[in-house]
Amino acid sequence: MKPTRILYIDILRAISAILIVIYHFPYSWNASTDWLHGTVNGSWGMAPVFAFFMLSGVSLMLRYGTDDSFSIKTFYRKRFLSLFPLFWITYLFAFMLQHWIAGTINFAVPWYSIVWTVIGMDGWVSKWVPTYYVVGEWFFGSIVILYLLFPLLLHCWKKNKNLTMLVSTLMAAVLYWYQPIPMEIKQNPVINVFFFLAGAWIHEYRMAFVGTKLRRTITIGLSGIFLLITIAIPFARALPTMELSFNAQVSGFGIFLRHSYNTAQTFAYYLFFLCLEPLIRQSQFLTDLTVEISKKSFAMFLTHHVIELLIILRHFPAPQTSNRNLVILLIMTSIFTWIASEAVSRLDAKVRAYLR
Repeated sequence: MKPTRILYIDILRAISAILIVIYHFPYSWNASTDWLHGTVNGSWGMAPVFAFFMLSGVSLMLRYGTDDSFSIKTFYRKRFLSLFPLFWITYLFAFMLQHWIAGTINFAVPWYSIVWTVIGMDGWVSKWVPTYYVVGEWFFGSIVILYLLFPLLLHCWKKNKNLTMLVSTLMAAVLYWYQPIPMEIKQNPVINVFFFLAGAWIHEYRMAFVGTKLRRTITIGLSGIFLLITIAIPFARALPTMELSFNAQVSGFGIFLRHSYNTAQTFAYYLFFLCLEPLIRQSQFLTDLTVEISKKSFAMFLTHHVIELLIILRHFPAPQTSNRNLVILLIMTSIFTWIASEAVSRLDAKVRAYLR
């Protein structure tokens, strides 16, 4: 059964999509701290990305968590249609644009590597094997893996959601301390499952955060204060960066604290915007705008790199000397990303209608 639309999910999807476009903007702010890409404590870019995993957990558990007639075949078919037509459409246009601009095709990549692209894993495996990766990054492959794991996660969730959440948290904590696997921790399925389940768990117990006006005020106040502290006070700046957990280059308490900081930042960000739902709902214009951006969030994620790297960066290659110019370019990037997202979304709708 398809659940009623929940506005806070749309709010977080919309805000996260916008922040990801900003974070991947290929120029830096001309200041002591590059606010487009980080704060005094380092990068803020993982919060909106991890939030997308959390939102996937909420959406799927709401739809299937109480469904006694869950069909794996039907689930996989629906997930396939929700992901791959849009991915392939965007990839086709991005591939043609990239190689048209370059004036050549990279034949150094083995022809059979196109299989990684067909199954949406080219960005996820690109650090280990040569691929024809163009769009989707590691994130798309991580979503594919989460969807493949979902029937198992759903079974465990139905059996005991609190125990499932506890086990997932402990497994993530171990990897926060020591990750011997040659991959970035952000793409590790164990970490992605943790955020996926955390989103569903927070929704399950959301009344503890927003059940009354007082609780909502306390939650938004504490999460907002924490986010301001992460922006203004450099308490985590000396910690190792999360990338150093690759193949356990760094392990132990320091890297554990870095990952814990990123997790706390993600949860604060998530709860802050979750609490804004009543405020946004007061305005029909803001509600409609939020829902519209939310619907295009996946397309924005797929197209923004194409716009930023193949169009904006190519035609404005020189370092920008004024923040005014940076703002203009960022606005141009956002407009072109929206146009591209609208175009591929309309094609995707036609393809999905045909496949159904």
